[in-house]
Amino acid sequence: MDLIELKKAIENKFGIFYHEDKNYLLKSRVSDVMLEYNLQSYDKVAEQMYRQNDHEFLDKIANCVTTRETFFFRNPNVYNVFFSDVLTTYPKDKPIKIWSAGCSTGQEPYSIAMGISEKYPHQIPNISIIGSDISPEAIAKAKKGIYTEFELSRGLSEHQISSFFTKSDRYYQISESIQTIVSFKKENLLQINPRPFFDIIFFQNVAIYFKGDFRRKIIQNISNYLVPGGVLIIGSSENLSDYLSEMKLVKSGMMFFYRKEA
Repeated sequence: MDLIELKKAIENKFGIFYHEDKNYLLKSRVSDVMLEYNLQSYDKVAEQMYRQNDHEFLDKIANCVTTRETFFFRNPNVYNVFFSDVLTTYPKDKPIKIWSAGCSTGQEPYSIAMGISEKYPHQIPNISIIGSDISPEAIAKAKKGIYTEFELSRGLSEHQISSFFTKSDRYYQISESIQTIVSFKKENLLQINPRPFFDIIFFQNVAIYFKGDFRRKIIQNISNYLVPGGVLIIGSSENLSDYLSEMKLVKSGMMFFYRKEA
């Protein structure tokens, strides 16, 4: 069965692009939804995606086509630059709004909060962090703040685990002190709802899932919500300069970030 129309629908609705070598993965991911809705072809899935007001179906497709590969303090060098060269440029009493765009199951925004709590605890009352993702399942898990031992082992030290988590049976619950400064919201980066502007936006390892005009639109949507002088932080191996010509590329050691002109 042909995937052309389904892949077009996924890109039109979510911006997510599936390369040919990932066709097998896409087929596997949508198979349960096809069974649930008794859809006999991938074209029928695409048709269902275009039906007006069928938000539940779109949510189910979003849950199965998104990739949730994430872990705490992913790209440590990026966090080092953020804590040493970005956060320190703000006055200690200034409220700082941070957005983790495409946060999956919440490890990134919680990492930001834990790092600030460790290094600059006096700034915690002035920090607000929001994480967003298109997958309702991912956001539901992030809101709960409950992780397995394996998930914690990817990026966290024993000290951080004992400081910020409480063990319950086989799982670990993140502390209330961290949860209170982090909120989560389902968000389609192609169609961002009006929201406050942010001082800092994390957009790590997300752009790789988009292509061409869809990537350009999503990056522009995100950058539009930076305040003048605001900072956009991307993954250590990423370069988005072709899409951010109006922003200044700032070098910090071996790392880079973007700053919006004031």
